[in-house]
Amino acid sequence: MDSPVVGVAAAHNAILPDAYTAAVTSSVADEAALRGALRAQTTAQAKVDALQYQLREHSEAQDRELALAERVLERTRANVAECKAVVKRSNARLAGIRRQIHASRGALLRVCHPVV
Repeated sequence: MDSPVVGVAAAHNAILPDAYTAAVTSSVADEAALRGALRAQTTAQAKVDALQYQLREHSEAQDRELALAERVLERTRANVAECKAVVKRSNARLAGIRRQIHASRGALLRVCHPVV
């Protein structure tokens, strides 16, 4: 007759192959899940890297566009100042001509219609 310890050992040994098979199956599944998770992480990292690159490029493009717009604005301000100066000189010249016309009219009226 077998001792109870031998029976327990025999029963334990009988379930070891099933436990081993279950552990191997679980390990294979876990490794497959890890590979899937690593692929997902790699994909997510690539997307983050691409978006950061696009953002940096977009930001640099916006910086260049802003710098250009500021230079254009500076030039237009200078142009406006120059135009204002030209208009001021033109108005001064026009006022001077008007004064000459009025003086000529006054002289002409005094000659043609002398005050007695």
